[in-house]
Amino acid sequence: NVYKERGQLQEALDNYRRAVRLKPDFIDGYINLAAALVAARDMEAAVQAYITALQYNPACYLKAIETCPGFAVAWSNLGCVFNAQGEIWLAIHHFEKAVTLDPNFLDAYINLGNVLKEARIFDR
Repeated sequence: NVYKERGQLQEALDNYRRAVRLKPDFIDGYINLAAALVAARDMEAAVQAYITALQYNPACYLKAIETCPGFAVAWSNLGCVFNAQGEIWLAIHHFEKAVTLDPNFLDAYINLGNVLKEARIFDR
């Protein structure tokens, strides 16, 4: 994080990559790598780093959304977590946000439709 704070983005990226290579389940390493990749405007690689972190810990969806609010996949997947917990309104909110961010995100539409159907909400 020191390199990133000093504006030495390439050094930060190199160190984050080295950290996750040495410890593949280092969730914070992937989150820091993703944030640095966002700063470097490499959104495709940032999304991949977030996805890897999320595979290790679903709670990382909140961090992913905080760091990259336009990450529709994180919004949708967090909706799945809320749905599994029985938090229907939170699930609906997150699925709706995902489809707003990415109108072509078919899985989010399917998830939203399924939750609305289960909740017997037919006017949305």
